[in-house]
Amino acid sequence: ILDEYKIYVYPRKGYEVTKFLDRITLLEDAPYVDISSTAIRESVERGEDISSKVSPRVADYIAKSRLWTLDSRIVRLTSLIDEGNATADLYVERGKCYYRHNEWGKAINDFNKAKQLNPDNVEAQQFHDVIYEILSFRYKDIYNP
Repeated sequence: ILDEYKIYVYPRKGYEVTKFLDRITLLEDAPYVDISSTAIRESVERGEDISSKVSPRVADYIAKSRLWTLDSRIVRLTSLIDEGNATADLYVERGKCYYRHNEWGKAINDFNKAKQLNPDNVEAQQFHDVIYEILSFRYKDIYNP
């Protein structure tokens, strides 16, 4: 990318740019903004409004392109798993996406696979247990008219 494109780097407070200084353009006079691209991606993944963090045009592009949605994250994780890079962590991450979608069966399958690959994976066990608790909850008074 560095060979083919001119790269502009926006400065962030607390992060000094030291790499590739001869191959990038550092926007030193740009005003500092306390919002990172990671925070924006995480907000989009959680379905939160990002209009206060980006311009309307950028927000519209992100929405139309379906960037950083749970669905696109599931596709990306599935492709990594299918390429033979299956690790317990990948299954946990995909399981959490299914969990957020309330796709309990797929989530449980991924957490079980993660536990198979790494029996000591505490996060997979915790999510697995939470789903079983959700699915086994019954409002018993409904049966007593």
